[in-house]
Parts: sequence; C-alpha cells; structure tokens
Amino acid sequence: MCYKVKMISLQSAIAFKEIISSHSKVMIISHERPDGDSVSSLLSLRELICSINSAEVTLVSSNGVPKAFRFLPGAQNILSDFLCGDFDLVVTVDCGDLRRTGFAGRISKMLDNKVALVNVDHHPKNDLHKLSTLNIFDSSAASATEIIYQLINKLKVQINPNLATMLYTGLFTDTGSFQHPVTTSGVLKAASELLASGAKFKELRQNLTYNKSLPMLKLWGLVLERIKINKYNFAVSVVTKEDMEKIGANEDDLAGVVNLLESIPECCAAMLLVEVEPNVIRGSLRSNKSKIDVSGIAKLLDGGGHPRAAGFTYNGYVKMDKDGWKVL
Repeated sequence: MCYKVKMISLQSAIAFKEIISSHSKVMIISHERPDGDSVSSLLSLRELICSINSAEVTLVSSNGVPKAFRFLPGAQNILSDFLCGDFDLVVTVDCGDLRRTGFAGRISKMLDNKVALVNVDHHPKNDLHKLSTLNIFDSSAASATEIIYQLINKLKVQINPNLATMLYTGLFTDTGSFQHPVTTSGVLKAASELLASGAKFKELRQNLTYNKSLPMLKLWGLVLERIKINKYNFAVSVVTKEDMEKIGANEDDLAGVVNLLESIPECCAAMLLVEVEPNVIRGSLRSNKSKIDVSGIAKLLDGGGHPRAAGFTYNGYVKMDKDGWKVL
C-alpha cells in the first residue's frame, strides 16, 4: 500500500505505526552537516519507533554529530556510514531532498531493491516526496521534531525526560531560541509541555548558549569584521579554509553566526560564505525579519531550503587583498 499524507493527523500517525510495525531492520538518516533539529529528530524518532516495534534501529548522519549536540542521550550511537543490505526500511528525517542525505546513490539503489522509504519532513516538497512509500509532511511545522512530537501525541507514547530533552532541543534550535517567525503559539505550547515532561533546559542552555570555545569566538569575530552590506541590503561575510586552520576552528564553530549578521537594523537578509575546500564555497542564507524568500535565491545556485533559511554550494574561491575580500 502506498500512503501519501500531506498533514499530520491521526490517520497519518496510524499509517506510520502500520509501516513501522511491519519492518524489523530500520535505518533513520538525516541530512549532512546536521543541526540541532536533525540530531534531535534522529534520536527522538528512534525512541518513537522502538515504542511501536522491537525493531533494530540504526541512526545515520553522514558528517557525524557536532560537539554542541553530543550531550543528547544516545548521540554517541549515531553513525556516519552504513551498509545497504542491512535494512528493510529507510526513514529520512529533516532531509529536504535525497541529495542532502549524503548517500543519494546508495539510497536510490536500496529503493530499486524494493526497500520501503518513509519521509518525515517540514521542508517544501522535493524528490523524496515522490520516492517515499509514506510521507509524514507539514511545511508549516517549525521543525522536524515538532512533527515527531505530534506523532508521539497521536500515538499516545509517554514522554520521559530524555525524550522531552531531544524534542525540546529541536524546537529550540530550529526556531532560533524561539525568536524566528516560525515560533507559533503551538510551538510555545509544545515547548511548555516538554518542559513539564522533564526536558533538561539547564543542560541544553549550558551546551548551546554558554559553551563557546575560544577558537569559535575568534572565528565569529572574523566573520563580523568582514561584514559587507550589498546593494540589496544583504549583510554578507566570508570565511576561508585557511582562516579556520589558523584559528584552530571548524565548520561546526560557525553555527548560529549567520543569524547574527541579520541583526543589523538596515539589513533585510544575511549570507555567510564559507570556503570548505579549494574552489568549493558553501553559502548560508537567512531572512527571519523580512519576507524575502531566500530559498528562491538558493535554488538559482542549485541549493534549497526554507523561505527564511536556505543554503547552496558554489564552485568558486575567495580572493583576499588590501581592499578586503571578493568571491570569484
């Protein structure tokens, strides 16, 4: 049976339970370069699946788990690779599209071999929606963990403090600490209920807000020093691979800084360009205080994302000279 569900409902929760109940070896995979929502989604979805079925569940994120999120219960069990023949069900969560899993070729091969696919996501529709046996999808959700929270409630699964912490972390990070426009009354109600269920807010705050290393702060300082405002009122800055090597920092240390760029009053959006490899630049776009759809800009560069948060990869390089920097 092929289910195509557009919104989270009791019917979709039952469909999810049915397909999970009929499989014994499950892989859950989230997007490459994981953020708080993707890591939390992996962990909380595993808890939900294990409450339905005593299946063997493997968690995968191609780039591993950023240091900031390793405090989450079970984070040490997230793998960065897998073998195709080990699973009879694949669950993608918070991926956006198949390519963002980091394993598009391998997963396509599994689907060709009739392995079932469940897609849990809040990104706009993409190729995963066409490939999936079941879509659990709500583009109005603030985070993937908000969708999982709805599934948990529909299926009447008990939320313990560890599960509450996972879900709360996803909400907290994907809403920019409840500052972004996606922070609805429903999000705040869910956050309140998760705190009441024992979410470890003090531990979360310590790891995500008050745990910035010296290399990270130096890197942020460099980003702020290089800000330019272009003719479209975008705040733009750049970091090179050499910068990170000199400072002793890495890409994980840039998490959150693009949102800070957008705090300049006259700016309507922000873009951070990061040279990750020679001739490879990764761009992050944010427009949380304006109505600019940055996902449209990202798509022009073969990227994607949400209207307020998007990204792309660009073949180019950063040139530094006495007049500052240029991307060529």
